[in-house]
Amino acid sequence: MTPSQVETDQPTVGFVCCVERGKLEGQSLLLARSIRRFGGSLADAPIVAVAPRAGHEPSPATLAAFRELGVTTVVEHLNHAHPDYGMANKWAAARWAEEHLETEILAFLDSDTIVVSDPAAFRLPPDIDVAAAPVDRKDKGSTGPGDRREDYWIRMYELTGVTQRPFITTPADGQHIRAYFNGGLVVTRRELRLFSEWYRDFRALLDADHLPPEGRGYLDQLSLAPMVTRHWDRARVLDWRYDYPLPHRPRLQEPARSAALEDLAHVHYHRFFAHPGFLDEVRPALPAHSPVRDFLEPWLPLEPIQKGLPRSYREARRAEREARAATRRTGPLARVRRRVRRLLGR
Repeated sequence: MTPSQVETDQPTVGFVCCVERGKLEGQSLLLARSIRRFGGSLADAPIVAVAPRAGHEPSPATLAAFRELGVTTVVEHLNHAHPDYGMANKWAAARWAEEHLETEILAFLDSDTIVVSDPAAFRLPPDIDVAAAPVDRKDKGSTGPGDRREDYWIRMYELTGVTQRPFITTPADGQHIRAYFNGGLVVTRRELRLFSEWYRDFRALLDADHLPPEGRGYLDQLSLAPMVTRHWDRARVLDWRYDYPLPHRPRLQEPARSAALEDLAHVHYHRFFAHPGFLDEVRPALPAHSPVRDFLEPWLPLEPIQKGLPRSYREARRAEREARAATRRTGPLARVRRRVRRLLGR
């Protein structure tokens, strides 16, 4: 418990993430560094990085770096049931934390995320048991009766025994959909073992072969919806400053679309911190220098280096080029050029 938590009688919070040899090493280290740098009153909170699959242990250098950051690393074969399904690692990690950590609150964060200011909402008040961030776009969600995915959602509720059917609004496309959340940020009251409950919902869907048309790839995230919905009266939908989808920034609504990194609490960058120059390509543009930007620069790009940009960024750049071209055709300079050509008889 940090001194500030003692003084304000705030609940204790522990962070949990996954680590494996390869790309998750750089990602999880960056996450831990961001918590220590920007976590505010939670900067010194316990952090546990769990490597739950045999044969995927992080390197000695990564383990040493975690020790320097005060991060507890758990290297233990915990993902027995689904070793070929990487998404199952989050349940293995979070369920270990439910059993072994002593903090009142657990915040599971995907490794490809960072904390950029004090995540105050992680300190759940007494009347809240679970908090999660909405998916940024409708994607696999349902807008209700008439939606092509509605039957899937209704059957999912039936298989998991969920009777409430609430709706949320997505921050990127503004769609009103059945409550559906990103699996990269889930905060729970540890004593309730809600991560274990989430896993049971996943198993109920898997055992019933109730998979979306795309297969089991998104089943971890879909099965989060029943768990949160079951506790809807004691659930909190986190605002747009949490799990901020940086690759979809051009598609967000204001004020999220133009927010500075320092205006946010938690950022989900997905794979794109492995793309050289990604922060320079962000649209709307980010300042060349800021506390978060300056913190990130020495660590980017993450390994293994990738190429290409998110589709939304390519679309934004194309729109910029088209706008400039239109200005050249219709702006003041274009009018001057046309007048000169007329005077010259061209």
